[in-house]
Amino acid sequence: KEKVALIWIKDNTPKDSTILSLYKEGYLINSIAERKSFIDQNFLLVHDINQKFEDHEVMYNSKFSTNAIRLLTKYEIDYIYFSSKTKSTFNIEEIAYVYDECFPLVYDGELKIYKVVCII
Repeated sequence: KEKVALIWIKDNTPKDSTILSLYKEGYLINSIAERKSFIDQNFLLVHDINQKFEDHEVMYNSKFSTNAIRLLTKYEIDYIYFSSKTKSTFNIEEIAYVYDECFPLVYDGELKIYKVVCII
């Protein structure tokens, strides 16, 4: 199921897209989807990794789209990958702000993929 979504990303997103995913899933974005992940488990030599890790959590846990859009813009993120692992890691069922018109659902299955269309 995840593999189908990752192949969908590979086939349906621009090659230069950056995808927000749970840090534990970043390698899947890089390897199967062949896209740049915002963060993965390879922290070695990553500039300002503590801030990036905190921001990755904020982008999933924020209650308001304004906070999320600021960070999504800062890191030039094009898509949000929302899996069952993300749900269990952050103890959430949905991303609170994705009902905003700024985040159309582009893949709807056991996991969801949202496109980021609003930037500041």
